[in-house]
Amino acid sequence: VIRGCGNNIPFLRELCRHPDFRSGNMTTKFIEEHYPDGFHGVELTTKESHMFAAYSAVLHGVRQGVRTERPSG
Repeated sequence: VIRGCGNNIPFLRELCRHPDFRSGNMTTKFIEEHYPDGFHGVELTTKESHMFAAYSAVLHGVRQGVRTERPSG
């Protein structure tokens, strides 16, 4: 079964929401200290899933040279 590319978006989301990370109260051992058993993932909300899908579509369009601005006139 082919399931597509993996990513670390849920981990980055949690990292950016962590109060110690946001406050700058961290060291190079942040992950080891806060996730000693590893990061086991979280579910993205429906809104977050839709946002990432939209971002991906826009980035794909930009890379393909698709015009993204509205026509003038």
